Amino acid sequence: MIFGERSGSRASMAAVAVLLALPAPVLAADDTQEDDGFSIEGSVRGRFERIDDEFRPGKLPDETIWSTRALVKAEYATGPVRFVGELLDARAYGVDPGSTVNTSTVNVLEPIQAYAQFDLGEVADGWKTSLQAGRFTMKYGSGRLVSRIGFSNVPTSFTGARVDLSSEGGDQISLFWTMPQERRPGDAASIRDNDFKFDREGADLQLFGANYQSKLDALGASLELYGYGLLEDDRPDNATRNRQLFTPGLRLLRKPKDGMFDFDFEAAYQLGTIRSGKAANAAEQDVSAWMMHAEIGRSLGGPAGLRIAALFDAASGESAGGDYTRFDPLFGARSSTFGPTANYGPLSFSNIISPGLRIAAKPSKRLDGSLSVRLAWLQSETDSFAKTSVTDPLGSAGRFAGTQYEASLGYWIVPKSIRFGLGAAYLSKGRFLEQAANAPDTGDTRYILSDVTLSF
Repeated sequence: MIFGERSGSRASMAAVAVLLALPAPVLAADDTQEDDGFSIEGSVRGRFERIDDEFRPGKLPDETIWSTRALVKAEYATGPVRFVGELLDARAYGVDPGSTVNTSTVNVLEPIQAYAQFDLGEVADGWKTSLQAGRFTMKYGSGRLVSRIGFSNVPTSFTGARVDLSSEGGDQISLFWTMPQERRPGDAASIRDNDFKFDREGADLQLFGANYQSKLDALGASLELYGYGLLEDDRPDNATRNRQLFTPGLRLLRKPKDGMFDFDFEAAYQLGTIRSGKAANAAEQDVSAWMMHAEIGRSLGGPAGLRIAALFDAASGESAGGDYTRFDPLFGARSSTFGPTANYGPLSFSNIISPGLRIAAKPSKRLDGSLSVRLAWLQSETDSFAKTSVTDPLGSAGRFAGTQYEASLGYWIVPKSIRFGLGAAYLSKGRFLEQAANAPDTGDTRYILSDVTLSF
């Protein structure tokens, strides 16, 4: 059963059931978004996760998690205008106190998109322009800093406006100003009970910026330049660290192609100010942080559709004294870089140095999979490691965090309609995750997930 008795009103559950029962759009597969008329699409995903020997302090040492996610997206296009709405219902079941389950897994009956998009036509020589306003999800470039997260249950929504320009030569420019959604309710008891409360947005948290992408024909590659600003302020019911951040960056990418080398290089620098704590009188620090991603791969082709890639990722951590140097990954996605997230996900673009190797295969349109291994060190031995919350203030536990082994498999049981997914990860803990001051007294972490997604 996708919608349980434990949470949400019966009327709300009935409304979602009606939406899920609506027929699929009577549109050809190659119909574009510019075609007039009404369309509806969606998906329902059921997922099982199991964690043994948890790596995070203060959490259950072993846990089984059952969760569901339903998405329904409706669109009406008329001439140069499109209206889009999307409803999310994400829940978890049998959650106990001390669980890792949070608002990235649970968000009940939330309209994550409700916007209008206007085709403004050609406003400059060869440049077509569109305007989007309302609540929407978005992804830029690699998605490592701004993304619509798909691996975890709940994507981040943004309320605001964006302008997109595209040239005849393929260059793209995007400008946006938004207020990111605060997922609610956020307390552990309400999350366990799948309680309903609308998300909120406000001027106390703003994300804005610009993104430019251009083709480099001589290299068979593309270049991306961007700059993202984040402004955060206190409000009466929420004390913050008053982040005032600006993150410029660049990315050089050549997409995988059979028999050829490909690459993906990205680097970003972060500057601005942040308070040393959430108290209103906490000292203000200057920010100086960075992140980088480097990937070189080769697609071997053949019946297995193999691709082998060498990986290297790093991001700065906080050091005592001076500027604040821990990189903030903003609203980025981690799964494509660091493996499964959801209720696992120890690695992130904060205080990390991590080389690795990945082998991916796609022997058919129905079947795909991957294997990867990563070593991980702390960039700063006194800061919290990546996404683990494990910290050793004295730095006596060293920098080696451990080795992560990861595997995934996906199979379309019915192409484009029913997909089965299976994944597993093993975190062999290094000295830091074993000996740090607040490290859990557990063994190596084991994680497995399986899910089935029905799309319509």
